[in-house]
Amino acid sequence: MLYRAKRAGTQQVCFYTEDDTTSALERLELENDLRRALALAEFELHYQPRANLAALDADWYVSNAHKWL
Repeated sequence: MLYRAKRAGTQQVCFYTEDDTTSALERLELENDLRRALALAEFELHYQPRANLAALDADWYVSNAHKWL
């Protein structure tokens, strides 16, 4: 709501709507879900290596393939 009013500029009037309530509740629910997941250690980190395949030769693929499994 505040950001919408600021974007409207000066000398403007903005009214609070039911959509503002819905948006605020959705954001609060997401924040609570993230806090709960963090407290319960429900996050996992997955690593995906990046490589310039055009610059690598076949020996590199063979010697480093085990790192991706």
